[in-house]
Amino acid sequence: MKLIKAFLLLATVVTSSGAMAHGGGHGAIEGDKAVALAQTSAKMLTFKSYEMSVGKLDKSWNQVTKEQFILVEEGKENFIVKATNKANNQTLYFNVSKEGRMTEVSESASFEKAHGHQH
Repeated sequence: MKLIKAFLLLATVVTSSGAMAHGGGHGAIEGDKAVALAQTSAKMLTFKSYEMSVGKLDKSWNQVTKEQFILVEEGKENFIVKATNKANNQTLYFNVSKEGRMTEVSESASFEKAHGHQH
């Protein structure tokens, strides 16, 4: 549980500076920040699973470039970011809340509870 809290705290800190920088101070992040958060999260998941359904990722995820992370959907409350690791032919989907929290990382693009429909 402490690891989850630490991960969420880090995710909030990483995105909060960008959220304040775009003005308004309402705390919502933009799509580019969601992509950056997904890339940071992938690297963090090479150390520990943080209780995400994909578990701990292999070290090759440290080498995945920003260009391999693509925003595929923006919902009312979240973003879905798709990442492709060419080294191991693995594709992951990152569910990022508009507040900048990583809510799930999965090998499936289906985040039914997060935004009300499946892909």
